[in-house]
Amino acid sequence: MNPPHAARRLQTAHARLEAENIIKLELRSADGLLQPDGRPESGAETLATILVSAPRLPQRLTVRLVLPAGAVGIEHVEATFRQHCLAQAECAWRRATTIRRAGRRQLLPAFAVGAVAAAIAVLAGTVAENAGSHHLVAAVLYVIAGIGVIAAWVIAWLPIEELLFDWRPDGRVAHAYELLAGAQLETSPRPARHRGTAKTTARLG
Repeated sequence: MNPPHAARRLQTAHARLEAENIIKLELRSADGLLQPDGRPESGAETLATILVSAPRLPQRLTVRLVLPAGAVGIEHVEATFRQHCLAQAECAWRRATTIRRAGRRQLLPAFAVGAVAAAIAVLAGTVAENAGSHHLVAAVLYVIAGIGVIAAWVIAWLPIEELLFDWRPDGRVAHAYELLAGAQLETSPRPARHRGTAKTTARLG
């Protein structure tokens, strides 16, 4: 089964990014970098989405905007675009840092509570083994031991997950916006379309 058209366009954008460090984006006008311009999100958000979903982020980036012939260039929005990307990067780094700090703060208390849960599990398992003919009591104790083991694992794992993993998506978003803030911006004219061809207001190349 062939992937949907949107998925193929994204794959094409990723292939160009991998080969040439270029993202090509078609817009109605340069203002589309900062506003929806006929789409649900601005050009800046579309560019960031392409970068975040890419297998590898480049060291440097060129953004090539395809604009209608005669459209005003990007000079009047370039500074605002870069400021917007820097602000978005700062917000994303702030979220990532908050998550990491939360995991770090919760790590020792979580280990302490997890150790208590693990001790209860071990105690319950030991008593269950010595329960003799009291099968019902042994079964209940084994259940308590199992719950204790699971609780110890979950309690200890949550802050570890925040510290090691949960902050990374926001960190990648921040990296993407930092790349956009320092990207080289280029423009090229939109190719003439044959009469009767459906118009696409914002299309990834």
